Amino acid sequence: MKDAIFSGEDVAAALAAASRALGQPVGALRYVVLQEPTPGRLGLTAQPARIAVMMDAGRSAGSPPSPEPEPEPQPDLPAQIGALGHRLSEATGLEIALGVAEKEGRLEVKIEGAGASAFLGDEGVPPALEHVLRRWAERAGQDLAVTGAGHRERRDEALRVRALQLADAVRVDGQPRRLEGLNSYERRIVHVALQDAPGIETFSVGEGTGRRVVIAPRVSTIED
Repeated sequence: MKDAIFSGEDVAAALAAASRALGQPVGALRYVVLQEPTPGRLGLTAQPARIAVMMDAGRSAGSPPSPEPEPEPQPDLPAQIGALGHRLSEATGLEIALGVAEKEGRLEVKIEGAGASAFLGDEGVPPALEHVLRRWAERAGQDLAVTGAGHRERRDEALRVRALQLADAVRVDGQPRRLEGLNSYERRIVHVALQDAPGIETFSVGEGTGRRVVIAPRVSTIED
């Protein structure tokens, strides 16, 4: 939108004319002075003051600026997880609940109740549930782990075994391996599992939810 030009016998008069035309108080106008008034003398014609009022693109003069959108409220993650546990119990007919506690900077979701073992008996259920809960946690900027009926222990052991298998593969072909997305707790399991592995080093690359553990051949040093 082009600037609006106004004139008057002086700058104050030009601003008053702009205020009347645009329906805005003088103090709300953003303007630049294009020409100061000059009196007529020696046969020269007097020149009025001229100003350019800067108009905001996308809205008409006199209309207030559009309000900033309200930030989207973040859901109460523990309450959301607890509600999911209630719905799962109703859907499966099992006596289960999802308890949430904060431990060492992350949320621990414990699958509780008399039906917990039966619920976790299907091998596909725990990883699917954990995937959903971790996606929720990522959106809330939090780490999350699922426990209950030995699930966490089995998951941790499986991760240790996989880390050792990948380390063996790295020794064979010398090519680094990058693991899938893991939270900070799981990355630590990999680092600890391989901290004394011969010929192997581990490190993390990336930031936030894109952070990954890399298992690589250890670079020899003079001390070695």
